[in-house]
Amino acid sequence: MYTGGYDIALQIKEEVFNKALAALYYKGLFYIKKVFKFHSDELPPTLTNFAEVTCKAKLTSPPLLDFVAEDTANLILNTQVIFYLLGSIEVEFDADIGAQTKIVYDNAHHKLSLNLKEADITSISLSDDFDLDESSLKRINEVLKYIVQHELLHQIETVSVPLSIFDLKVPGVPETHQMHVNKVDGKIIDNTWFRAGINLFEDTAGDFNAIQFNLTADYNMAITESTIQQVIDFWWLFAIKPHYITKSKTDQLDKVQNFVNDVIDVAERVLQVATLGAIDVDTTFCNTKMNYGATLNFVKPNINILPGERFSIYDTQMGVDAWLNIKTDITTTTEVLWGLLGKSATSATDQTLVNVTDNIAVTLKNIEGRIYLNDQMEVVGEVEQIDVDFDFGDSFVENLTDAAVTTVKGWIIDMIKSHIHAIVLCPKVADINIESLGYHALIAPQELITTDNEVRITLNLDIKELQKNTTPQPGFIANTHTKEVHRIYCDELDEMNEINKVGYFVLKDALDDGYDTCGKCIPWYSKR
Repeated sequence: MYTGGYDIALQIKEEVFNKALAALYYKGLFYIKKVFKFHSDELPPTLTNFAEVTCKAKLTSPPLLDFVAEDTANLILNTQVIFYLLGSIEVEFDADIGAQTKIVYDNAHHKLSLNLKEADITSISLSDDFDLDESSLKRINEVLKYIVQHELLHQIETVSVPLSIFDLKVPGVPETHQMHVNKVDGKIIDNTWFRAGINLFEDTAGDFNAIQFNLTADYNMAITESTIQQVIDFWWLFAIKPHYITKSKTDQLDKVQNFVNDVIDVAERVLQVATLGAIDVDTTFCNTKMNYGATLNFVKPNINILPGERFSIYDTQMGVDAWLNIKTDITTTTEVLWGLLGKSATSATDQTLVNVTDNIAVTLKNIEGRIYLNDQMEVVGEVEQIDVDFDFGDSFVENLTDAAVTTVKGWIIDMIKSHIHAIVLCPKVADINIESLGYHALIAPQELITTDNEVRITLNLDIKELQKNTTPQPGFIANTHTKEVHRIYCDELDEMNEINKVGYFVLKDALDDGYDTCGKCIPWYSKR
């Protein structure tokens, strides 16, 4: 078993976190501008205005997360820090900063997250263009460490993984009774993978070291058959939707005799015998309708996972309360065959010919179907085969023809099949098309396979706006803040926040959108 005794086992590739960090970087979130004030008794009052230092700090490339050992992840931060001293003096430092962080499960918010707020700075490699002495370098390193650790990373705090498996929303169950995770054991296991064992219903741990995956997708997940059954049990207990359905139908009949067991013919013959054949009765029917309905009382299904993405449901008995009546307009023509009286006719509308009820025992057998992930990322069992056995009582069989019984039986079978056509075996396992800060996380199924006791799922993650493609790089970058457009190699791009960058392949398009050109790299168009 892949799950190692847990309800659900999960394995996530390091690259998932790096994609999430890249999305945050290109949205311009790794950027701060802050004013620091310094106090000194030795500073003359006339210079107090110069005791303020403005600091701008940003990352010059997306953070790189590196799983280096068990439960240890390093962050590599290419950082640019600019200080503005004495009002106008600009001092710039570039540094490669190393930090250590952890992947944690937040039980309060049911999220698996990369914790940036608690990241510890472990190394600073400063690009020293000023030939500073050792003491000054040490002080600069301390300042950089503070800015990155307590300012730059604190504004992000956590980077969440878009998985719903930690907070399953069971369809049809009210929020007050939703199912929550009881236990999560998780840690980085090597330089590529984070692994977690999840229990939904018990607070006891499985064998973490027994969890096994040999797949290479971004997400690898395994769910046990017993967990799927427990999810169904949970849904059955708390679902708002009742576990029964009531429907009715009306059929127009051409020949009532095909559906009622000779009731009218017998009545006519009795009348003729009683009058020694003196009276001939002819009964005709029109606007004849068969009205019928049923209440189906379903029972909780018991699931059996099969290899080959298949499942079955054990034989299930259910009760059906059925009723049927046949109503018609009757015209009776009476003729006295000898004597003085001739013909006479009488009519009656909406007359009930038969009215029966029955409690039918129904057995569902040989139920099988396929297992797949639907568009909502739910694990679904679609019923493809089902046999239905009926045990009618005396009421239907004695009063109705085989045609009437067959009609009701076929209609009930269609009701059963439509109601249990698709069963949610496990709620949404991953969030799809997540919109966050203007970016969309796209989670695509790669494979779903089943064994005789598990469902195994592999998924891949992409950021829609950051997907790999062969599109050429734009030749011009516009700044939405300053309303200037620059060539791709312009030095001004170093100072531009990522969130303000818009790419153009054609300069005229940028000009039409209201941008002025940079006076340095495109001076001949500049109006400034």
